[in-house]
Amino acid sequence: MAIRYQRRVNLGKGIGLNLSGRSISMSTRTKWGSFGTGGFSILSGIPGLSYRQRYKKGDFITPFLSVAIFLTAGILVICIKIVVLILIVLAQAIAIFSIVCFKVLFILACYLATGLWVCLFLLAKGIKSIAVSLFAIAVSSYIYLRRVVQRRKEQALRIASYPIIDTTLDARSIYVSRRGAQEGPFLLKDIIKSINNGYLSNEDHFWDEQLQKWKPITEIRK
Repeated sequence: MAIRYQRRVNLGKGIGLNLSGRSISMSTRTKWGSFGTGGFSILSGIPGLSYRQRYKKGDFITPFLSVAIFLTAGILVICIKIVVLILIVLAQAIAIFSIVCFKVLFILACYLATGLWVCLFLLAKGIKSIAVSLFAIAVSSYIYLRRVVQRRKEQALRIASYPIIDTTLDARSIYVSRRGAQEGPFLLKDIIKSINNGYLSNEDHFWDEQLQKWKPITEIRK
């Protein structure tokens, strides 16, 4: 039975220096296994079960091939990590962009809804003002027409109360006193028109040539 000296000096990041009584070698340990200048091992995932292989003395191709394989695998893993990281960053960027777009669209929708509500409010207010104005115009027109009709009725009643005028005196010239001012001479037909259109009222007078005095316009007769 012989005593065997073996020690591993850890250099960091899985790289170590293997010291033994026979030789000195370097190896790298990963979660998939380890490889070095003396051989390699592959972990199976089952505790205590792994595959180990040592290089033969004088064989220089196998160690370099193993190193190339492990380096390729490491580079591939790094590339996969980089791709995954890029995808994660892209997903986060897309998510942030989507959130920002949603916020912008929400704000625009709020502004649009507010503007639409204000327009509808102003439109309703304008329609109300127009309706009130039309109603006021209708009421004013009704009152005006009612007054006109009332005046026409009063005028018709006043004309009906006048005595019958003899139109055979159409050639006679007559002077009238309208509101204290003498006007004329007028023909009888002109005085009749003035009475009908309201130019002469019940308070006006005409000059009676026979009696030589002023008489109310309502008493004009032959």
